[in-house]
Amino acid sequence: LHSFPNDALPILNKQGKKKFSLSAKRLTHYPKEKLARLQEATLVQYQRDGITIHTSADKARYPDSGRELYMESNVRIIRKKNERVLSDIRSNSTHVLLQ
Repeated sequence: LHSFPNDALPILNKQGKKKFSLSAKRLTHYPKEKLARLQEATLVQYQRDGITIHTSADKARYPDSGRELYMESNVRIIRKKNERVLSDIRSNSTHVLLQ
């Protein structure tokens, strides 16, 4: 069991540009379960043409594979282009594939 407060994890693409950034108030890794649990998680995905997708939730699960993220409780997904809000969605949960 490993626990890290206020951690941020930037992931880069092959060209060295930010693909996404994952942060949380607390990140706790469970090696036996092969996943991390996050409290107050925020995922920012960086897309082409200046589009970003900001997804936040009270809690999340991040499997060690790094390919997906399960976000739960008070989920909010905001899609922006150059800081202009294009959409704002609220949900109880979401499953994000990190490609």
